[in-house]
Amino acid sequence: MQSGTLVGTCSFTDQEDYLYSQEDGVMTLGNHSGTAHRAYRYYFDQASIARITHGDNAPFVTVDLTHGAGSARHHCGDDLYTGNFSIESDTEWRQEWTVMGPSKDYKLISRYLRS
Repeated sequence: MQSGTLVGTCSFTDQEDYLYSQEDGVMTLGNHSGTAHRAYRYYFDQASIARITHGDNAPFVTVDLTHGAGSARHHCGDDLYTGNFSIESDTEWRQEWTVMGPSKDYKLISRYLRS
């Protein structure tokens, strides 16, 4: 099994009806090292429920964080993404994704710390 890391920043910008998040960093996987980017929009139609879309507003997942944690499932083609979200403290939250299918098989753990 190969493992890798991504170190970077995530910034949130308050838009009129959503929070826009932009992640930028450097990913190292085996002998490869390169830049990585992703963006999401977080809509809070209800206080503790985040409807998350990709940066281009394509649907992604909805997560109920009422109890400080939540889960979601998302199909991308024939691959299944199963995610767990948890709020660890006022300054830290985590995402863990297990991705399985004919095209992908990996686990991604993201830890976000407020600066």
